Amino acid sequence: MARDNSQPIREDVIIRGYVVANDCLGELPGAVIIDDGSAGIKVMVDTERVADYLPLYSSVTLYCSGLYIGRQGRGVVVGARPTADFVVDRIDKKHILDYMAVDEGATLPKPLRQTLAEIKVSDTYRYVVVEGVSVVEQEQELAWCDRDAETGFYQNSLRHITDGRDTLPVVVSKECFYAEEALPPHIFRCEAVVDIYEGDVALRITNHRVERM
Repeated sequence: MARDNSQPIREDVIIRGYVVANDCLGELPGAVIIDDGSAGIKVMVDTERVADYLPLYSSVTLYCSGLYIGRQGRGVVVGARPTADFVVDRIDKKHILDYMAVDEGATLPKPLRQTLAEIKVSDTYRYVVVEGVSVVEQEQELAWCDRDAETGFYQNSLRHITDGRDTLPVVVSKECFYAEEALPPHIFRCEAVVDIYEGDVALRITNHRVERM
């Protein structure tokens, strides 16, 4: 159904999956990503605390009838009827639970284990884990996010990880709770969702799951 222009969803389409990224740590403001084990989709939501409605790792059922679907760059997004220049608008917080049923007692989702070389555009919004990676040498002394030189505020930032053969960017929200934390100096594994940043495939860490190996 997803085209460049947004389309109304009139059929009774239901998606069941897990919330694998949200704003509980400020990593993905204004949206959630749902992965059903075969693919991922982003749902745009208009609330200051998405996690209060759609907790991370909760099992959700998304009732798509009445919503709109479209392409945001190379990813598929779902939301309310567009009223401006966006592909879809954000679902107002008072309607979130009209479209989504939440089960917090479900088992935890399992990320798809991939190498950096295996991650492709077709994996956009998938929940993945990569192992045996490190921050590229030229970024070793940096924090997760840069500060604006004039205002001192954090900025959305791009970092890069490598497994010694391939390299992939990591996009970091300026609102993430660990913006000022130093990048790990050691080899690690990380859980992330596959995202698109400025037209290219990138990872977005979820739940700050970066563990030393």
